[in-house]
Amino acid sequence: MRQKFFRTPSPNSPDSRRVNR
Repeated sequence: MRQKFFRTPSPNSPDSRRVNR
């Protein structure tokens, strides 16, 4: 789970929200 978060570009990015859900 932490690795996926690291893969995201930013916590405010729309892509990050997609991975978060």
